Amino acid sequence: MFLILNLKILSLYSTNILVKQHEIMTTNYQDKELLNQTAKKLASLDSQKNVLIGFDAFIDEIIHMVDKRYDENSFDRIPTIEAFGKRIINASGMSTNIEMVPKTIKLGGNGALNAMALIEQSHKITFIGNLGYPNISDVFKDLADKCERVISVTDPGHTHAVEFDDGKILLGKLYSLPDVNWKNILKHIDHNELKNILKSTNLLSVNNWTMISHMNGIINGLFSIIEGLDNKPGMFIDLADPQKRTEKDIKEILNILSYIGKKIDVIFSMNKKESIDMAEIIGIVENDTIERAQKMREKLGVSHLVIHPLQGAAVATKDWVGYVAGPYTAKPKLTTGAGDNFNAGFCSGYLQGFTPEECLVLGVNTSGYYVRNATSPDKKQLIDFMLERSKKIS
Repeated sequence: MFLILNLKILSLYSTNILVKQHEIMTTNYQDKELLNQTAKKLASLDSQKNVLIGFDAFIDEIIHMVDKRYDENSFDRIPTIEAFGKRIINASGMSTNIEMVPKTIKLGGNGALNAMALIEQSHKITFIGNLGYPNISDVFKDLADKCERVISVTDPGHTHAVEFDDGKILLGKLYSLPDVNWKNILKHIDHNELKNILKSTNLLSVNNWTMISHMNGIINGLFSIIEGLDNKPGMFIDLADPQKRTEKDIKEILNILSYIGKKIDVIFSMNKKESIDMAEIIGIVENDTIERAQKMREKLGVSHLVIHPLQGAAVATKDWVGYVAGPYTAKPKLTTGAGDNFNAGFCSGYLQGFTPEECLVLGVNTSGYYVRNATSPDKKQLIDFMLERSKKIS
């Protein structure tokens, strides 16, 4: 029997509080035992799982904005989104000129980044999306070579990823994305062949619902196949900042996820801002991240409701609700793709039977490694990163 306590969580240190028949736990990143436990468990496993991932890919151009330029080789960045916003506002009614400095061109898109991160964790990936058609774009050839199979139905989008110390602004060109739709996918892969792929799939990973206007049709099409399978895969989904979509659209996808959640595991992941926006739409106003996750999961009926702010992440399941603080850095080398790497770490843990708390640990540390090194960690690098962080804890 659960003891219902009306207590407030006063710190991020390991605390067990049972509320509404859920175990709520907050875990400080300084929990050395949890880090070591998760790292050792990961090291002891050699488990490859099959993941079907889609459905977006972008060519990402990483950009810094110039505040002051001293010569052709040196300049000060505009450091924060707030400072950039003030620069824009001060130009209202007049005009201004802001220099952009391209830093690198790289693989992007939530689906593509999620796929690459899970490949680094040794999982087998089938990718459906827009890596280029009729030929795979050069930016994605390494990803395509590492996938078990690629079904590419159109060309990638393009994103100017303007990075600041406190976040990023993604300016996307989506001209090709309407071609990512169920009808077009079936032109490139036979229905029975897709069914055979899903039979051996352990997780369906759905990314960037917001920018793919026909995603509901893709989800419904895939689930119509999954429903008839004896061994049904779980489903992961990240809507990816749905603020530009109408409330009607958002309620429609939430209803779809609630229906699917009655049949299979659904891991629904979002950042802090997305969670606040979506919670309001379904009538939940809750400032505390953990309690918001718990109430949203109960309302939607999914198996896992994940919220990942910059400093850590929370997850609510039927039996466990908790938060793990992450290895936050104020000076990241790269932030575009951090959320996708968190999602990959969390899903890798889920695929291998880790507890929800351990999944959070893998998620925040995969993201923590990525923002420091501008690349996704392989299994050894992730283990070493966690153990190295553990050594610094007294």
